[in-house]
Amino acid sequence: MTASGLEVKVLPSLGHGNGTGIYIGGRFARFLNKTFFVGGGGFGGTLVGRPDQNGGFGYGGFIGGWELRAGDKLSFDTTLLLGGGGGTPAPGDQASGFVVEPNLAINWAPAGKGLRLGITGGYLFLLGSPSLSGFAVGLKLEFKAFSLSWPE
Repeated sequence: MTASGLEVKVLPSLGHGNGTGIYIGGRFARFLNKTFFVGGGGFGGTLVGRPDQNGGFGYGGFIGGWELRAGDKLSFDTTLLLGGGGGTPAPGDQASGFVVEPNLAINWAPAGKGLRLGITGGYLFLLGSPSLSGFAVGLKLEFKAFSLSWPE
């Protein structure tokens, strides 16, 4: 089984006067069994609400996670993204480094098991640049499907 989707995230209070980060991206995951999954994802966007805007921020990496079903329509998942990212925390100041992003989500499947809506929350650590690290909240739209394969 696979899950892929789009997510919009907001980092409302970045450090050192960097305003708010607004990112859009996606992820793809393959379930190893009914609860554990692995995959990848990436996000990019801009920083708003600061006096000198010039540039944006992006990150991506490998994802591992665990899903707990609480019924036919409700589920919870926790993920960990490990990868890299970079951006412009201040004019003329390029920052990049290793990214660690733990995340929790509440998912609801309003029309069956294939389409899910979710609310996410987590923390983005950009190691080496605390000014681009912060709490993140988001909304996701995810498609869950069975994988087809040919017999060998």
